[in-house]
Amino acid sequence: FEAARTGIEWGAFQALDSGSCTTTTLNLTEGGLNGFDVDVTCTFSNHTETGDTYDVYLIDVEATDGTYGTPDYVSRRMQASVTDAPD
Repeated sequence: FEAARTGIEWGAFQALDSGSCTTTTLNLTEGGLNGFDVDVTCTFSNHTETGDTYDVYLIDVEATDGTYGTPDYVSRRMQASVTDAPD
């Protein structure tokens, strides 16, 4: 869960800080998340509201550790959407 959440936070920062909709794999190395691979996929769309255009980013994350089919394998998938629209 926390590894997947890390991917969501990373993707949201990329989208909102630089307007970058980045797709990548993060290889976590710190503390209890050491060894997790986090696949981050981002897609975006533009929406116009009252004459202003805003970006909406959909961030899809899958965090995995271990080898599939073995007792130590774990996987978690999460999605989140973020926007640059004002509150």
